[in-house]
Amino acid sequence: MFNKRGVTIIEIIVSLGLISIVLIFLINLFLQFRGTYIQSKTEADFGSISATYIKAIGDDIENYGLKSVEYKSGVNNHASVILTFDAYRPTKLSEHIKKVLKVYELSGDYYISYTYDTSVMEDKSTTSAERLTNIVRVLPKTAVLNTDDFIAIEQTPANSSVKAAKISLFLMNNDGNVYDINVSGLLSQ
Repeated sequence: MFNKRGVTIIEIIVSLGLISIVLIFLINLFLQFRGTYIQSKTEADFGSISATYIKAIGDDIENYGLKSVEYKSGVNNHASVILTFDAYRPTKLSEHIKKVLKVYELSGDYYISYTYDTSVMEDKSTTSAERLTNIVRVLPKTAVLNTDDFIAIEQTPANSSVKAAKISLFLMNNDGNVYDINVSGLLSQ
């Protein structure tokens, strides 16, 4: 009726071998999905950061008009670009709106900020409306920056009939994918 023989060692070894093959396949599949997820997340993080800054700076250029762009070199892993707009500060009508695009390192992380920076203002006080426009983002750990030249400014020659400026922030990840932030605007004459 019933076979009372039990399970042999060979049957156990064969079943362990089959289970091992299936597990190796599943682990490999999991690692591939994980790698794809990490790459997609990194691309989304860089894309989000880039879109945020392009929109904020572009909106300011469109709304206020760009008067001048000035590079302000920093020390200890930071650099800034001061954007001076044609419009005047609502709270201080004798002073043009000035915002600073800054890249800096703090405790091993790199940050990008676009803010009203009181260090470049004549009137050091900012209103709550001005503070609301501050944007600060930490870059993903996989970010690779050109620390010799965080930010670059290109301007048309002085003898050109059209004055324009292009601000470039060079970003890439460990895999060499480029996520530069580039913003251009016409300068008022």
